[in-house]
Amino acid sequence: MYVTLTKPTFTRWRSTPTANLSKLVKSLKKRRGKIAVWVPCVVILLLLSKFAFKSKRHAIRHPPPEVDPTTEACYDYLRSSSSSSSNLVRRDHDFLRRYECLVDQGEWLLEEGLVNAAGIFEDPPQDFGSSPFNRNGWSVVNNQEPLPLEWDEVFQGPLSGISPEEEFPYVRLDQNRRFNNDYHSNVDRTYANYDGFYLPSQSFILMTRTYSPSYRVFIRDGLRSDQVIEHIPRLNSLSDAIWPVWTRISNHPGSLRYYAVDSVVNDVTGPLMDYLLDRDRPDHSAGMTFAQGVTYGLDSDEGKALLASPNGVAVLWLLVHRRAILGRRDPRVTIWEGEDGNSRRMIWELIPAGEESTFDDYRAVNFTTSR
Repeated sequence: MYVTLTKPTFTRWRSTPTANLSKLVKSLKKRRGKIAVWVPCVVILLLLSKFAFKSKRHAIRHPPPEVDPTTEACYDYLRSSSSSSSNLVRRDHDFLRRYECLVDQGEWLLEEGLVNAAGIFEDPPQDFGSSPFNRNGWSVVNNQEPLPLEWDEVFQGPLSGISPEEEFPYVRLDQNRRFNNDYHSNVDRTYANYDGFYLPSQSFILMTRTYSPSYRVFIRDGLRSDQVIEHIPRLNSLSDAIWPVWTRISNHPGSLRYYAVDSVVNDVTGPLMDYLLDRDRPDHSAGMTFAQGVTYGLDSDEGKALLASPNGVAVLWLLVHRRAILGRRDPRVTIWEGEDGNSRRMIWELIPAGEESTFDDYRAVNFTTSR
């Protein structure tokens, strides 16, 4: 409730401050009943406006989430089918419906992200400042380590020139410190991990462990996807986390051509890979080499489904948000089961426009069903 003052009263108040204060007190006392009603309303409106402003500011400062909200339904479908379930279960009608859901999401992501440059992903990547990891509660540990033995075939075959004893930068990103975000201060750590090898000489990133803050909070607190955002740092997606590492290690970040994941254990991507390998390589459980893997382009349903999965969507975001540096690419993904028959692996080859795959000739010569 506003106190309305006429011009003569205003003039008198200016000339006699003490009297003015007394009159104001009396005026407020007369209106205290109405004020008692209006003050809580004003406070509530201020709080709501602050929340609305914060939500708008968050939407402006943050890129779209790495997973389209409707994709969560597909993820929930696939999580219900354990990767250890029988082939019959993984090929039943219900699983096929879930698979088709991911295919649809992959197609949507392609149309909005890669094909349509003026689509919903046109915003530039978020700027996390000069110290992105410290600001968001991430610890960075830099080591030099040899590559996993299971990848010798790749790095001594089509990507020759690496000896088994050679060591490469192995960077561990651990979200193990409290942080502030756009919603809360001193938020509890998520214990997320993004660990991997960075090989500038081979234009290669090999991730060995990828547990995002969103996934950690989902498992720990059982929150819905729309609730998780309040409990994770602003720097949370895999594509945003590995890019500053790559740009610091590589003198030519635009040369990035290969993105690989070792031992895929994700409860969405894992069952999806099992389904595809069961269908296209029925004998994969006995183990297979990289040359015996299956390759899918993004013009196929399989490629679209893998792109929409948690282990693939980071590739899309790298290509969308780093388009100015990476240029136009034609991604292809190869999946296979390790020779121990118990570890799924994938490589995304980000082929520059107008070039051919570096894997085709090698796999054509070395593909065999014998082990």
